[in-house]
Amino acid sequence: MAGFDVSLPWAILSPAGIKAAESAAADISRYIDLLRLKTGKGLPPPKVIDANGPAPDDSVPIILLASQGGSLDRNGFTWRAGRERIEIYGDSDRGLCRGVYNFLGALGIRWPSPESEEIPSPPSRDGLTGSEYPLASDRAYTSSSVDFWERKRFLLRKGENLKKQELLIRWAARTGQDALVVSLLEKRIPPAAERYAFVVERGGHEISLLVPRRLFLFKRRLFAMAGGKRVKRRHFCPTDPDTGQVIAGEGKILFSAALAAFKTRGPGKNTAPYSLIVNLWPDRDAADQWCSCPACRAFSAQEQYSMAVNIAADTLSQLDPEAKIGFLIPPVPEDEALPKKGIPLRSNIVILAGL
Repeated sequence: MAGFDVSLPWAILSPAGIKAAESAAADISRYIDLLRLKTGKGLPPPKVIDANGPAPDDSVPIILLASQGGSLDRNGFTWRAGRERIEIYGDSDRGLCRGVYNFLGALGIRWPSPESEEIPSPPSRDGLTGSEYPLASDRAYTSSSVDFWERKRFLLRKGENLKKQELLIRWAARTGQDALVVSLLEKRIPPAAERYAFVVERGGHEISLLVPRRLFLFKRRLFAMAGGKRVKRRHFCPTDPDTGQVIAGEGKILFSAALAAFKTRGPGKNTAPYSLIVNLWPDRDAADQWCSCPACRAFSAQEQYSMAVNIAADTLSQLDPEAKIGFLIPPVPEDEALPKKGIPLRSNIVILAGL
């Protein structure tokens, strides 16, 4: 089994000017330092050196980080470990991040929650503590791209303060997520999204934003019926004649703001972590709780959801033909049949089977 000797005077070669590489290199240095402390080796943390600068002495063991700088949809990576040389390559800055944390995971480091981390105990032989940690393997490889519907998405809830956002985004990066989903109501994208080279999508469990709750007092019939009464707390009535007009109007406002953020790109090539995906998912924990008015009773919860998203998709396509809507269906157990297709979805809707 391959091993990684933390007692060696490692140097980390990282490309300058790439925020994701800087964040990943800082984490590698920190975790090597933590592993050394576990073994009682009192060495300073590994230095991070500009890969484009003067080469270190041949006697210095190095960890080389490199990114091809491709589109962030290309999230593949390769790493391989030798005795005194570790190489981690990403097909993009996102892929480089994934490769770094995959390598650290191969060392046994774990992140059970955003607030916690697990550092493995030092290996021992014949009762003596060693400095060489076993690697789960001496190399790893993943494919170079991920399709919209295959992305691992991390939902960043609205209202978290900047410090909590930073903590959550860092954890999402360390645990191999592919994309951040940021609320349509957030006016700014958290800086940590770019620092870890995340693809950013908008939306989440926010389909009810298309029928604002403030209308409940004046247009109660737009809202979902439950137990014979109109309720304000979740979803709406997709069959009411006026619902489509309200969805189109609110959708235009919300989508225009989201698209403006998507198209605000930083200087240089491939620096904007935005993807033209607007996620409109059912209200949290209420996917099967839509409207039970006489007109809606003829349709299942998923069919009502489909009707609402189709209207929103028409609005979005008028604003940007390339933008897509993420349509969330519950994951289907392997021993169950796929649900019936029901109402056909617009061509600019991407089906996401769970998160």
